[in-house]
Amino acid sequence: MRSITATCVIFLLAAASALAQGNGSSAPSEGTSAATISPGSIITMEQALGLAAKSGLQTQLNELNLEIARSANAQVHAQSSIGLSGNAGVSRTTPFGAAAKAASGATISALAGTVATDAASAGVSLAVPNGGASPTTNLSLKGTQSLSETDPIYHQTSVTASINQTIWDGYPGFRNRINIGIADVTLQQKVLAAEAAAQTLLYQVKQSYYSVASAQDAVALDTKILTQRERDYAQTKTLYDAGQATAVDLQQADVNRYSAELDLNDANSALKESQVSLSLLMGVPPESQYSVQAPSPLSPPVQSLQQLTDTALRQRVDLQQILLTSKINSLQTTYDKTASSPVVTANAGITYGYIWNNSQDTGSWNAGVQVTVPIVDSGTAAAQVQQAKLQQRSTDIQIAQLKQTIAQTVQTDYDSVRSLSARVNLAQQNLSVSQRQYQLTEIQFRQGTKSQLDVLTAAVTSSTAETALQKAKTQLQLAIIKLANDLGE
Repeated sequence: MRSITATCVIFLLAAASALAQGNGSSAPSEGTSAATISPGSIITMEQALGLAAKSGLQTQLNELNLEIARSANAQVHAQSSIGLSGNAGVSRTTPFGAAAKAASGATISALAGTVATDAASAGVSLAVPNGGASPTTNLSLKGTQSLSETDPIYHQTSVTASINQTIWDGYPGFRNRINIGIADVTLQQKVLAAEAAAQTLLYQVKQSYYSVASAQDAVALDTKILTQRERDYAQTKTLYDAGQATAVDLQQADVNRYSAELDLNDANSALKESQVSLSLLMGVPPESQYSVQAPSPLSPPVQSLQQLTDTALRQRVDLQQILLTSKINSLQTTYDKTASSPVVTANAGITYGYIWNNSQDTGSWNAGVQVTVPIVDSGTAAAQVQQAKLQQRSTDIQIAQLKQTIAQTVQTDYDSVRSLSARVNLAQQNLSVSQRQYQLTEIQFRQGTKSQLDVLTAAVTSSTAETALQKAKTQLQLAIIKLANDLGE
């Protein structure tokens, strides 16, 4: 399996282990619908991933679907293994009509066919279906005990052994070998589907975790800004009372303070929404109160666009799944072609009988070869082959389309990361300029060359630049996470 898959699995296992040792959180017990997080807990990325991998309903559904696929595959293999069955029965045969009229002076053996006969039989059959490279083989052994109502009673015992062997059915190794191949490839698809689900979960949890962390930063920043706006208002009020600021200055300070309050309320609402989304992914109650540990900043990839595209084409699970579909189509085409092939079987048998009335041995043997050739099937086989070929062509087109889509998606993500990286740099420069401008405006206010309104405007401009930088950093982190997911990581 691909190294990235192993990395993903190891990461989730490590996350589950970290969860077990984590602070303030507990794993769900047997029969519990959801895990719980102690109020006020600070969870890490590893704990969030561990909870999602262990408690999420989607994870449980994915595991169940994979177990169903494994059971179906095991059933196909079991059907291609050795089968042993036993049989037993009793019967009574009563002739009528001409068969019931015994010839004068007939022997006891001749009379046995003209009178009622009771028989008991038992046997075993060993079947070796088309498992692996083994041909179809059927072995049977049957013993029969019969008693006819003659005078004296006619008593006979017989034992029959037979074998039926398929020699050729249109495919080297026999047709069912293709069915086993299709079942194994189908299981591989299901395993890849489980891997894709794990990767999707990993992406969703990371994305949600970074959103919560960003929302926490926004609340902290807006709280700081509100504190600054309140301080600006108090300062402006003092200046107004001293006759050094106008009513417009005071009104502007009040508007700035109210705007900061609204921004903080919005930030708290966004934090609550992002926490609910993360809680649902982790399988904990949506109302859980917790915070997340600040994640390490992600760095943009250093590879070229072509290198990233090659990585995506190599690692994307959806592409591997459709390539396996192509393999199944090829196997199905081969199987359908065998439908018009002759089937050659050989058979042989031997019967030994013993008549107890006169201690006489009887026996016979037989051997033969049978060839079954389709003569008229109304075009069924040809239609099946044509359908399989058309399905393969459709799959080839889907593969080409998916490769184009992957390449385009990676390019879009790559351009987005580069653009957002540039915007983060621009936002940092803009913040630096805004802060220096604010400091300069304060100096000029003290020198009497600027008004209090100028100071308030510069303060808002500086805060706006700080908020813009925080948002740009968040967008860049989410874009890097999306790029990683689209690369199949």
